[in-house]
Amino acid sequence: MIINQYVSSGSNSSRDKFLNCSDWLVENAVRKDGYLVWESNFSWPTYDNTAPFISGMTQGHAIELLTNAYNYTKDKKYINYAKEGLKAFFIDINEGGVTYKDANGWWYEEYAQPNMKIQPRVLNGHIFALLGIYKYYDITGDEQAKYIFDMGTMDLKAYLAYFDNKEIQWTNYDLVGNVATSGYHNLHIDLLGKMYNITSSSIFNLYKNKWTNYSLLKTKENEVRQLEFLKPKIMEELSKSLLEKNKNKVKPLEQGLTKIELDIKKKNDEISLIHGNISQLNQSINQLSLKPDEEDIENKGWWQFWK
Repeated sequence: MIINQYVSSGSNSSRDKFLNCSDWLVENAVRKDGYLVWESNFSWPTYDNTAPFISGMTQGHAIELLTNAYNYTKDKKYINYAKEGLKAFFIDINEGGVTYKDANGWWYEEYAQPNMKIQPRVLNGHIFALLGIYKYYDITGDEQAKYIFDMGTMDLKAYLAYFDNKEIQWTNYDLVGNVATSGYHNLHIDLLGKMYNITSSSIFNLYKNKWTNYSLLKTKENEVRQLEFLKPKIMEELSKSLLEKNKNKVKPLEQGLTKIELDIKKKNDEISLIHGNISQLNQSINQLSLKPDEEDIENKGWWQFWK
């Protein structure tokens, strides 16, 4: 983020870029009935969004940047605009806001537009919104922001399992079923780490570790495939050299073949270990996800702790 460039360098150029972006947000905010939004002036056919539409992620990014601008300049115009932008999270999508409200909590949609036929529920967009909201709360102590953050965190916990694509051992980009690219999969891991650092909620750390193991698994499986592809080529060359009685080639090829076979075995052992790690993490997640029964809730007051 541009604020990080300014903080790390302290240069006038970085400061100017940082404040120019903040001023742009002030100048281009769109005022609705009691709140501000920043519109995306393009269409997004993947989810049938037409221009202009709004975004929970954009709101979160804007609020975070404006909050940082206030924190470094103490100019109240920035925090006032951030506060007005925060109010969009109270508004349901069909009423012109960015939020799905359900029994579990609130979800902040990256691609928000009234009367959508589908609910994309994009994972990275929701978490980026949460991080922007939390930055505002961290600087201001505003309890409304904390409430919005907590409601979004509860919904994230409730839906996190649906982004865990166990069939292919990877993550989904959204709840429509689009599989995450490698870049987005790694982003999911990073964002869950940030959520764990803020909340200390073990569910985020467990999924972060599980999805990290998915990445390791794919890396090791690709390495095995490359070795398996190379192995028959070495065997063919070795057979040819044996027939030709070419001693200068035979020994190096035999050594190379032996090394490939040992490497394949080593990597398959590592794959087995990763599968074991994933199984253990699944058990921990399942145990954590078990709701206490009604008697336990009443007698021991576990419900608040579980949430």
